[in-house]
Parts: sequence; C-alpha cells; structure tokens
Amino acid sequence: MRISCHYQGMHGFCPLDSATNKPVTNTHIYIMGSEVIVVRIGVIGTGVIGGMLARAFGRLPEEQVIIFNRSVAKAEAIRRECSRVRIAHSLPDLVTACDLVLLCTRPSDAKEVMADIGPALRSNQTLVTTISQIPIALWEQQTAARVATVIPSITQTVQSGVVLICYGSRFDGFQERFETIFGRIATPFVVEERQLRLSSDLASCGPAFLAHILSQWSVAAARMGDLSQAECEYILSRMLIGVSDLLKNGFTLSEIIRQVAIPGGITEAGIESLGADLQGLFVRLHRATNGGHPPTATAAGTKAREPDVFSSPYINGAN
Repeated sequence: MRISCHYQGMHGFCPLDSATNKPVTNTHIYIMGSEVIVVRIGVIGTGVIGGMLARAFGRLPEEQVIIFNRSVAKAEAIRRECSRVRIAHSLPDLVTACDLVLLCTRPSDAKEVMADIGPALRSNQTLVTTISQIPIALWEQQTAARVATVIPSITQTVQSGVVLICYGSRFDGFQERFETIFGRIATPFVVEERQLRLSSDLASCGPAFLAHILSQWSVAAARMGDLSQAECEYILSRMLIGVSDLLKNGFTLSEIIRQVAIPGGITEAGIESLGADLQGLFVRLHRATNGGHPPTATAAGTKAREPDVFSSPYINGAN
C-alpha cells in the first residue's frame, strides 16, 4: 500500500491511501523530523505480559495492533476491550501485516514460534521479545530482523513507569524511532544485557516489592492500636501517589528527605531507627532474585522456584 500524508485528523496526521485518496483507518503515523513512519504492531501471546502490552498500545488513539494467541477466547477478550485491536488468523498473517512483532509467549513455546516466524521476518522488520532468558545473539541467529529485548512493567497498564530496552546488533539508526514507539506507553530506559537482571528488579519487580513493603508497614502500624490496617493502607497509598506527584514536579528523593527530615525532628529519629542494615536488606533482595533464574536442581522433595511473569531474566547462564 502506498501512503501519502495530506490529511490531518484530530489526533495528528492520518495516512492516505494514494489509490483511493481516503484515510487509512486504525493506523498511526510517527513523525521524526521530516520522515513519516507508519507503525503496525503485532503481539504474539496474550497472557499477562502480552495482553498488557496489547491493551496499552491498543488504547492509544489511531494505533493499529494485531494480536495472535492459541486461545482465541483470550484474544477476543482483548478485542472487546480495545476496539482498535485486530486478531490475526495465523502467525504468517501477523508477520506479513506488521512492522514490529512482539513475542510474548512462554520461553518453552518460543522455539516453535520462532521456527514459524523467524525465516519470514524481513530485515526492515523488528522482533521484540520479552523472553529475556534467551540472549539476543541467539534470536539474531534465527531471523534477519532487528532484535531487541524489552522488559515491561505492570505500570504500563496505565501507560506509565519504565520499560527497559536492550538492543541487538542491527539497530543502528533505528533506536530513536523505537524509543518513540515505546515512549507512548512508558519511559524507555536502555540497558545492556548484563544490566537486565538488576534493572529489572528496580523497574519490573519493583512495583511488587514496594507494594509489599507498604502492605507490611500498614500491618505494623495497625498494631499500634489507633488505626485499622485498611485505614493505614489507604493513608500510605495516597501518600505514595503524592510522592509520585512530587517526583513528577522535579523533586528528587534526597530533596524530599531533606525537606521532611528536619534535624532533631521526629522524621529524622524515625529514619535513624531503620538502622544501617536497610541497605543490606536490599542487597539480600537482589542476591535472592539473581539466584532465582532459571530453576536449578533442588534437593529431593523440594520444588524449584518458577519465575513470576514480571521477573527479570537470567542471561546466558551467568548469575
């Protein structure tokens, strides 16, 4: 399809099909300087991660998202939520129609899927995988497309937070475009493969860690006897939203501490009571996650720990 760009809709530029001179519906144009980019996003696997990304992109104005899932019911549920999302009848149909293909299956299913789509992907297409247990170099051996690993977060459900990006070797000249695309649902942060484990703890696992800490704080506060746990949790949740707003308005973490913890005051006393071992607590946390992937042989009668859907990767066998 040949595209021209002479029509401007309420959400920005909409492409025209030069054959009919009519707007191409359900398509978004990204303008990078004088260059016009039409992006069609395909999502393979609509479980927790793939479904979240499909919804995040599918809720954007004039975005085109095509999804494929072995369970048609799961795909239909997403289409009912996001009217701009289409369902592909097959993997080849999705690959043919899309510029950017998100592979969000289970690691155990990836080999079979790549056997179908890898040879079909062209050098001007982009394969994005959330399966970061597999090094990018191995993905690149199976396709001519550009390859990147992306680690999303539950915060992309509300088009916020950080999305981690790790580029393969074929992204020269395309990184800015790629980050513009993902910048519509999150703040892109580029890392190297060796940094994925730690950065994933912060960006992807972090919301669960922080929610757990606040939940336990609400339990401890309720034991003091003056407020219920529900009341404590409500106050802490609203406080967290307020802190987020401060950060959005340019405050740093150290500035917040400095302005609240007045020397000799009760906040300073509370911070001191946390003790010097607070950093040690988080060191233990990172060591625990670093040793958790992939599941290793365990003693008889014990079960190997399975990674949760938003946990970060085990890269190339190195802890």
